[in-house]
Amino acid sequence: MACNWNNCVHFINMDGIIKKSITNFKFVFSAQSIVLLLGLLRAILIPIILSIQGFGYWQIYLFYSSYVGMFALGFNDGIYLRYGSFQYEDLPHKKLRTAIRMHVVILLIFSAAVLIYSGFIDDSQKQFAINIVSANILILGINGVFVYILQITNQIKRYSFFSILPQIILTIGVIVLAFLKVDRFEYLVIIDLFAKSIAVIGMILCCKELWIGRSGDMKEGIKEYQLDVSVGIQLMLAQLMGMFVTGIGRLIVEWFGEIEDYSYYSLGITITSLVLVLITSVSMLAYPTLKRLNEEHYPRYYKKINIILQKFNFIVPLFYFLAAIFIFLILPKYEPVLKYLNILFGVIMLQAKMQLLNNTFYKALRKETAMMKANISSVVFFTILSIIIFPITKDVWSIALCTFLVMVYRCYSTEIYLRKLLKINDFKGIILELFYITLYVTVTSVLTLEISFILYGLFLFCMAYKYRIALITFIRNVKLKN
Repeated sequence: MACNWNNCVHFINMDGIIKKSITNFKFVFSAQSIVLLLGLLRAILIPIILSIQGFGYWQIYLFYSSYVGMFALGFNDGIYLRYGSFQYEDLPHKKLRTAIRMHVVILLIFSAAVLIYSGFIDDSQKQFAINIVSANILILGINGVFVYILQITNQIKRYSFFSILPQIILTIGVIVLAFLKVDRFEYLVIIDLFAKSIAVIGMILCCKELWIGRSGDMKEGIKEYQLDVSVGIQLMLAQLMGMFVTGIGRLIVEWFGEIEDYSYYSLGITITSLVLVLITSVSMLAYPTLKRLNEEHYPRYYKKINIILQKFNFIVPLFYFLAAIFIFLILPKYEPVLKYLNILFGVIMLQAKMQLLNNTFYKALRKETAMMKANISSVVFFTILSIIIFPITKDVWSIALCTFLVMVYRCYSTEIYLRKLLKINDFKGIILELFYITLYVTVTSVLTLEISFILYGLFLFCMAYKYRIALITFIRNVKLKN
C-alpha cells in the first residue's frame, strides 16, 4: 500500500533520527567504555593506596560532591527540558548567557555558605573534604549547564571527550600517587577538583557563545533564569529523591557507624556503580532521541528497551562473582563488604532499569511531578524501614537490604504507572523479572559463593541454549562486518 507524502517524510525523518542516535551511541559507548576501564583501575588502586580510614574520607568527599547539583536549583534541568529538541545554533545564546551568569552568582553564594558551615566541623579531615565540596558547587554547577547543552544539541563527540578528560587526569594522578606511595586522601581530592576544572574550562571554550560576550537585557535574563528554574526544579527534586533512595543508607552508616563501616559500604557502592557507567551514558542519549520522535511510537520503544534491560540483568551476577573474587584476592581487608555485596548488585539491576527506562520516559512524557512523588514516597518508605530494622540488627547488612526492598517498590510501581500511561497492558514480564532478581539475591545470600557460582553457570548455559539461534546470528554478523 502506498503511503501519502506526509507519512513518507515522517518515516524518513524518524529513520534519520534513529541512525543519528546509533552513531551517537557508538561515540558514547566508546567513551564510557574508557571511563569504565579507568574507573575499574581506580577502584583497584585507591583502596590499596589508602588506609581504610583514608578511603572512608575519600568516599565522604565523593558522596557529598554527588549532591551539589541541588544548589543549581533545577536551572540545568530546566535548560535540558525546555531546549531538548534544539540544535546548538538555534539556542537563544544571548538570553541564556545572561541567565548563566546569574546562575554562577547563585552558585558562589551557596559555595560560600558551605565553606562557612565547614568551619564548625570538629573532624579536621572531614572539614577538608567539605571545603573542597564547596568548590565543587561552583565547578559542577557550571559543568551541569554545558554537559546538558552538549547532550541535547547532539554534540556527542565533544560530550564524550569532556566526559573522558577528567577521568584520565584523575587516573593519572592516582597512578602517580601509587608510584610515589603517597597514602593521603587530601591529594586525591585536590587532583579530582583540578580534573573537573580543566573539563569545565574546555566546555566553556567550546560553547563560548553561551559564556563570552555582552550580557543581554537584564529583565529577559532574569525571566529566562526563573523560567528554567521553575521548569527544572521538579525534575531536580525528583532526581535528588531518587539519589536519596541509595544515598540515605550511606548517610545512616556515616552518622551511626564507624569510619571503617562507611569504608566497607562505600567500596561496595563503588564497585556496583561501575556496572551503571554504560547504562547512565545510554540514558543520557535516550531522552533527546525520544524528544525527536513521535509520541505514538513510545510504547514500542518502551517495550524494546525493557527487553534489552532484562537481558542485561542476566549478566549482572557475573560481575558480582568477579568482584567477590577480586576482594578475596586483592583487597582482603575489605572482606566484610561480601556480607551484603550481592544485595547491592541486586540494587544495581533495579537502578539500571530506573535510569535508562523509567526516568527517561518520565522526562520525555513531562511527568516530573509524578516522578518526584514516586521518589519522595520511596525515601519515606526507606526511612521507615531503616528506623525499624537498623536499631534491631545494628548491622550495615540491614541498610543494604532496606535499599534493595525500596528499589523493588520504586522500580516496579513506576513501571506499572508508565505502562498504564502508555497503554501497555502486558505485566507478565514484571513478575518474571522480579522473580529472577529475588531468586538471585536469595540464592547468593543463603548458599556459598562456590555453589552460587555453579548454579549461575548452569543458568547462563540454559539461557545460551534457549537463545542459541539469536547468538549464532549475532556472531555471524560480527564476523561479516570484520
